[in-house]
Order: sequence, then structure tokens, then C-alpha cells
Amino acid sequence: HDGEVEAPDPVFEKGWRDFLATEIEHSGNARAMADELGVGDAHDAEVSHWEQRLFELSSIPSVNGDDDELTVSVTGLVTYAGCPKQYYWSEVDRLPRRRNPAAVAGTEIHRRIELHQKGAVPFDVIAGQIHGTPKSAADRDPSDPRPDAFETFLGSRFGAREASLIESPFKMSIEPGFSVRGRIDAIYSDDQGVEIVDFKSGTPSADPARLVQLQAYAVAVDRVDFGLEHQEPMRVTFAYLGDGLAEESHRVDEDWLETARETISGIGRGIKTEEFQATPSERCHSCDFLQFCEPGRAYTSS
Repeated sequence: HDGEVEAPDPVFEKGWRDFLATEIEHSGNARAMADELGVGDAHDAEVSHWEQRLFELSSIPSVNGDDDELTVSVTGLVTYAGCPKQYYWSEVDRLPRRRNPAAVAGTEIHRRIELHQKGAVPFDVIAGQIHGTPKSAADRDPSDPRPDAFETFLGSRFGAREASLIESPFKMSIEPGFSVRGRIDAIYSDDQGVEIVDFKSGTPSADPARLVQLQAYAVAVDRVDFGLEHQEPMRVTFAYLGDGLAEESHRVDEDWLETARETISGIGRGIKTEEFQATPSERCHSCDFLQFCEPGRAYTSS
């Protein structure tokens, strides 16, 4: 952006972009630097982890394909539940979207939680120990009165507990021709039952569509063999870390699970039959596509 000046990188003398260009041209420099910093094993583990993630990525399906199976991400389910038109512009006839700082923050906190659960240390922390303050800490606004999200996680019941599964991908068939794919932040399983947790870097939301995410995860754990020793009783939890810990939990019984299945199946049918009507709500105020949506503009102006 105009006017922005990047701070000197504590590891890459000419900046990470220059180093990346060099690595593309002459592969092996990154591994050599990792050895120099004493993090060769951590580098190899991280490369293997991201290779696995990339190979798991599925292509976005065509809504209009008659023979192809419709596969929708959990994020897509939530978007459609909030506003089918927003889903249309996000996944079908895609329009440009703004950069979302909240999403960037969310990605960072999920990465740190995952590494913590695996007993690994983020590379920026290692670099900070060698060269000075890590970038994530330096970027934090010192005037922000809210506690750090990762510190909140560490001080919570989740930080002191080992997850049975972390960042677990899944794909499940809901009905013929319709599947859902996603990734669950953490699953805790012991003799007290199983708890499915989604960590949020922000504060609690009143958006009713958010529940679809937990519904999808509960159905996935019920249908997909995750190799869990204990599976009942089950509960699902949003853990908000943006301003101290705030939890929203639901006990999952058969009635709750059946409602979840019906909700997800209904969303699938709506997408397959191309029901993409605008559904104005408070979501309109932060929608990237508001300028193209007459019902949304009418809602926000009123």
C-alpha cells in the first residue's frame, strides 16, 4: 500500500520476497538457513505439513453440473445460511473481495494453537529469540486494552489440555450428489466424552448462521471415523479469544443432531436448485458485495 514501509526482516536480510525468488530459482537455500538457525527438523516438519494440506485441497465444484457431485465447504454452508446471494457471489459467480484483517488474525491464532498442540514453536518466535522481538508481538498495538488472543488460549482450559485431534480435515457425504468438506480446529476426547471446539480470534457473534458451522462439525464426528476412543456424550463449542475467553457450547443429543442434518441437507438442496435470493440482515453492513445488492443497500440505508 502507498505510504507503508516494511520493517527490516529479522531473518531475511533483503526481505522474504527476495529470498523466496532466490529459493524458487535455486531450491535448497531455505533448508540451509533452517540448519543455520538450528531449526532444520522443524522446517522439514512444517514443509511436510503444508504439502499434505495442499494435496488435500479440492477444486470448487460447478453448481450447474448435472453429473458432478456438489461439494461445499463448511464456510460455504455458513455463508449460504446467512445469505444465499452472498454465497452466489462468493462461490458461483465470484466477485472481488476486500482484504479481511480479521481473517488474517484468525489464521495466525489458529497456526499458533496448532503448533502449541504439536509441541512446536512458531518460526517468528525462534527468529525473535535470535534477532529481537518477533513480528507478531511487534505488530500488536500497545494501546489495545484487550488481552492477547493466544495468551488467552494458553490461560484457558483448552491451553492446558491435550487435544486428541488438531486441524482435522474431513469430507462427508450428506446425501447422493452432495458432500461437505471442512477442517475441525480441535477435538478433545476422554472418558468424559468428546468436545468439538472451534477457536475464534474475535468476540461473540449474534449471527444465527454461525451455528451451522458447529452443526456441520457434529454431523462429521458422528459420521466420519476419526479414530476417537470416546464419542459420547458430545458437545460442540465456540471458544472466542478476542477479549478474554468467552464460550458458547451446545450439548449434542439425537434431536440436536437430526436438526443439524436437516439444516445441512436443506442448504445443499438450495444450492443445487440455485436458490440464491438476497436475505438482508446485519451481515449486510460488512458484506463485500453490498454495492451490487439492492436489497442489502435498502436494508443498510434504513
